[in-house]
Amino acid sequence: MRKFIPVIAAGALLFGALGAYGATEAMASDVVLSVDGQHSTVRTLAPTVGQVLAEKDVTVGEHDTVVPSLASKVTGGSEISVRYGRPITVTIDGKQTTMWTTATTVEEALGLFGIDSGAKISTSRSTTISREGLSFDVNSPRNVTVTVDGATKQVTATGTAAARAQVTLVGTKTATTPATGNSCGVSWYATGSRTANGEAFNPDGLTAASKTLPFNTQVKVTNPANGNSVIVRINDRGPYVTGRCLDLARGAFSQIASLGTGAITATWEVVG
Repeated sequence: MRKFIPVIAAGALLFGALGAYGATEAMASDVVLSVDGQHSTVRTLAPTVGQVLAEKDVTVGEHDTVVPSLASKVTGGSEISVRYGRPITVTIDGKQTTMWTTATTVEEALGLFGIDSGAKISTSRSTTISREGLSFDVNSPRNVTVTVDGATKQVTATGTAAARAQVTLVGTKTATTPATGNSCGVSWYATGSRTANGEAFNPDGLTAASKTLPFNTQVKVTNPANGNSVIVRINDRGPYVTGRCLDLARGAFSQIASLGTGAITATWEVVG
């Protein structure tokens, strides 16, 4: 009988080890771990989300998001999502700002920050944002009112430079023939927040003030000293200075004379 004792003892040890392994395995949980959208299933004995991440060498910082929280208990079938934060430097219409985002593509980041889908982006919308971050420019679409020989319409362009180029292309800065029939003093202004008809005042717009002409009247104004003409839309009241009949917004006046002149004698006619 003695010769069988070592065999029996060894068998008992093996059985005990297998039993302990079986008990440990029974206590383990299968967890779905997603890191920046990459999914994997891990088997773990860790009791909390934070300990699961530590076990898998997943380190998170203040700009990263973890769902559920690090202190949450882990059970079989739990899902853990980790999204790493990334710095992005965005220059929107000339104004630069740096933000943190968990987005992994430019398209996703634009949506998170509410940037217009029609905006012009300096990089592809499908560009991947690495953990080191990304810089890009955004030019927002702008509505521009243009007037061609008395006919007004709206066009859309992205960015100040693009808007100006399109306005120049359709010929809103100058009229093709000089104005005739009326002559008076014409000045310019660039102050105020709203015009007399309730519009937001744009000092660089092609608009003007008149004491008598109806709102939205299209008026061609010509500087006889150089032959330059511009068509403006009446949206304000004034000028209240003797001898002057029109007060052009700064942008309109600059098309026919130097701003430094202050006021000129010009000819004008209604064209629409």
